[in-house]
This record gives sequence, C-alpha cells and structure tokens, in this order.
Amino acid sequence: MEKEIKNIVFTFLDFMNDKEVLEKMILTRDSKKKIFKLLSELEENTISEEEKKKIFINIEKSILDTIELTQHLYFILGEKANQIDEFYSLDYDPFDRIKAGN
Repeated sequence: MEKEIKNIVFTFLDFMNDKEVLEKMILTRDSKKKIFKLLSELEENTISEEEKKKIFINIEKSILDTIELTQHLYFILGEKANQIDEFYSLDYDPFDRIKAGN
C-alpha cells in the first residue's frame, strides 16, 4: 500500500504542473496578498474615514474573491485526484518488472 500512496502523491504533484492549476494557484495567492496589503493600509492613522470605508469594501470584495478562487481550485484538485484514481495504475513498480526479467 505504501508504494501505491507514494505513486499517487508523485502523480498528483506531476498534475500540479498543469497550466490551469498553476494559474489558479497564482490568482489565489495574489488575492490573499491583496487582502494583507489592504489591511496594512487600514493600520495607517493618516487615512480619512472615507478612505477607510473604501478599503473595507475592497477587503470584503477581495475576501469573497479569495474564497471563490480557493473553492474552484479545490474542485480542480479533486478532479485531478479523481483522474489519477480512475486512469492510472499506481501500484506499478519498474523494479518488480526488471527483477522478473532476470
């Protein structure tokens, strides 16, 4: 069983290099960075109440975007994991094949 789990992990990591997955991960990361940037702007004492309201609105939008992106990424990763489970024989070990040939 350990070999199969290892193969699942490595195949999954291979799938992570898919362009769509990488783009979604980058968008999610950038969205989180935007939230922290906005929060740091709020900490400044030099901004007016009107500016604070705008920042709060932008934070709310960024949080909702991040949640949506994270959910979408979660389902993409689940789909990739399902493809691995369905279409790949992950208990394959080339060492067993080579040993059997000798």
